[in-house]
Amino acid sequence: MMRFILHFGLFLLLCSSCNKDNLIIIEGLSTINIADCMLLPQQEYVLSDTASYNALLLHRDSTDECSSYVLPPIDFSQKTLLGKQTIVDGCTASYTYTILADPEKRVYHYQVKAVPGGNCHNEIRNMNWITIPRLPDNYTVQFEVTD
Repeated sequence: MMRFILHFGLFLLLCSSCNKDNLIIIEGLSTINIADCMLLPQQEYVLSDTASYNALLLHRDSTDECSSYVLPPIDFSQKTLLGKQTIVDGCTASYTYTILADPEKRVYHYQVKAVPGGNCHNEIRNMNWITIPRLPDNYTVQFEVTD
């Protein structure tokens, strides 16, 4: 009986560490500091070329600070830019990012964890811009936000 319990416990331990969905963690993600100078019409972005990236500037705010804003350089032959807007209520917010790939479904999952901090009620908006190794052809991106 003790042997059965040990084998069953070992089986549960091994299965709990299995990835049932066969998702792969994508390494090489980097945050990128893009100023909050644009009034963007979308809440999610997947940008893989310079023309689409520069088109963000069409939505540039007309303030003095933003009128001459230049986007940071990205090598789109090597990288894809992802952005997902989050809104949290707090004094501060901290963010963690994960990219998982599902090769069977040809989908990347961009997971943003947004955690508010402090005892105040301020709306904090963040586009959560990151670059990842270039998205493979015929892959899509699903955006997920948790708190």
